Amino acid sequence: MSKNSPSFLKNLIFAVVVLGAVFFYFRRSGKEIPLIDKPIFGQTDEPDEAVDAEPGTEVYEPEESPEQLAFKLNPYTEAVNYLSGRAFDSYNRYASWVKQMQRGPTGQESTVYGLYTLYDPKTYFEKLDGAQLLDPELPLIQAAADSFRQSYLQLYRLVEDVYRYYDHEDYKDDQWKKGKAVHPELVQAFRNFFRAERALREALRARQAGLLALYQSEALDSVEHPIQYQMYTAQRLANGIMDLALIKDLKELSLQPFSEKLDSLEALVSQIREASEGSEDSYLQSYGKSFADSYDGFLKSAKVMRRRVRDRAPLESHERWMLEYMDESSVEGMPGHLMNAYNQTVGAFNRLDFEGLPEMPELIEQTMFHVHYR
Repeated sequence: MSKNSPSFLKNLIFAVVVLGAVFFYFRRSGKEIPLIDKPIFGQTDEPDEAVDAEPGTEVYEPEESPEQLAFKLNPYTEAVNYLSGRAFDSYNRYASWVKQMQRGPTGQESTVYGLYTLYDPKTYFEKLDGAQLLDPELPLIQAAADSFRQSYLQLYRLVEDVYRYYDHEDYKDDQWKKGKAVHPELVQAFRNFFRAERALREALRARQAGLLALYQSEALDSVEHPIQYQMYTAQRLANGIMDLALIKDLKELSLQPFSEKLDSLEALVSQIREASEGSEDSYLQSYGKSFADSYDGFLKSAKVMRRRVRDRAPLESHERWMLEYMDESSVEGMPGHLMNAYNQTVGAFNRLDFEGLPEMPELIEQTMFHVHYR
């Protein structure tokens, strides 16, 4: 199959863009698996000595078939993207009402939400079985995938049981006996899965480095498809901004590169809007403007973040209240808020479907540990 075939490009784009977009919520300063009390972007109350070093030593080799590698990676990226988000949501749901995650429920909670069930992994694990048989062999990725699979299955079964306990309100009958007893096991199961998930994600990231440049050179021509090329460049700039913005303390923001990327993105979005309005293609006119408009919230939130750091602006009283009783995503200019705005750009990107070009892959909307300042 030709490198220029739609099938090749479709699979290549999937492996590259999805992987490039989904790793940002793990780029934290310091420790990266916050599971104790209300987590604040990678900050924990205890050291996590069991976290392994980065496994990402398998890199793209030019002599490898990009098409074959794309087919190999797709099932791994699908499993990470689809199964991980629900696990984060489930943990966040549980942590939203358990006041002290280190101690567990006390039985005195005024509100009990329980937690969410996880997605059935059968279909995705069957795809992993098939991918394991494909060339090239990727021993580090496969080892990480095995740990991912095992830890997810253990978490899946435990969450199913704990979910029923809270959904049936059995804690009202046993005076919280099971809820208190199962808490340490549940937290450890989440910890094991997030550790394995991170290892697989980082191994996949290392493998996609060479594919990224190949996608830009093969899939979109800046002369023949200038607006589409600019849209993809804008999304990559947004990705780079998120890479810098996911920090546990705004004081740690690298202001100069953040500001440079932000200014470049704003200029590029303006170019996309102007070019789309002047295009003779009605599709580009409509979707180009919609795509550019989707960046308004992201650009605004990023500018507020920049001002907070540059001017050392203190939080307003209502913002402090929202941080205490809600979470970071409710306060403009905070990393959690910027993440939500970023997801709006992802949604606009996912809706793009240009005639004559390979089908564009869907990026994954980012997930994170909710942040409460209590």
